[in-house]
Amino acid sequence: MKKQRRSLYIFVLFALLPFLTAFTRKEHSPYTDEYDDIEVSVNQLEPELYEFKVKNIGEGYISYYPALHSEEVDVSNNTPQDTIFTYKLLAKPNDEVTFTAIGDYSQYDFSNIKFYTTALVDVDKSVSFEGSKKITQDEKSRWYFHIDCEIEGISYDYNYAYVVTLEYDGVIYSVDTLTDAHRKLYFYFSDPEVFDPSKAEVKEIVAFRYDPPPREKGIDYAGFALGGALYILVCYFLPATLITAAVIVTIIIVTRIVKKNRLKNKDK
Repeated sequence: MKKQRRSLYIFVLFALLPFLTAFTRKEHSPYTDEYDDIEVSVNQLEPELYEFKVKNIGEGYISYYPALHSEEVDVSNNTPQDTIFTYKLLAKPNDEVTFTAIGDYSQYDFSNIKFYTTALVDVDKSVSFEGSKKITQDEKSRWYFHIDCEIEGISYDYNYAYVVTLEYDGVIYSVDTLTDAHRKLYFYFSDPEVFDPSKAEVKEIVAFRYDPPPREKGIDYAGFALGGALYILVCYFLPATLITAAVIVTIIIVTRIVKKNRLKNKDK
């Protein structure tokens, strides 16, 4: 019996293990601030200039220019973002990014510090993208570039974030993209003349599902109208109705009394 219970406990533990090890996303967001599936190496370039190399060893998509955090120290990224893409760059699994930080970190032993950062987590593998995935410039606005694909498998009960990995002019980028009112993926560039869609090839698109924020309740005009009608009824019509009813009842009673008196007088 004890062996059976022990086997049951082990089975339950392994069943719950994916949930216990999963990252906790921020509420109503596809991001987590606690992503620690990274390997960080540090190189001191100058007395107060450090180079950080961050390798993504997990399944999330970390910020391409991340800020690192730990219980001992916070490291800010001082590397300017030099890219043609307006939107946030991300590092997909197995990617490595490098940035510099300015500060006096001589007191810290980075080899013993466990860092964490911000990342998109929990790819929704039930979502697929059908189409040529060719990138074309919008016919009406030169600022927008659309990806030719249909998003399949989404639920309108949730919100989604999308990351497109593409090769542009020989360099691989993972980019946080946008969707329009028709659920079409598109890019936006502050300088569209720089981007040449003929040099771009989409390699992969992934989706992240998350709970939408609660909707703010608007003014209940129907409730106001009903309340106003009830107020008018109670304050104005109801008293008038009661008075009218009382007058009618009084007239009926008086009429009956008069008839009774007349009948009595005839009998005499």
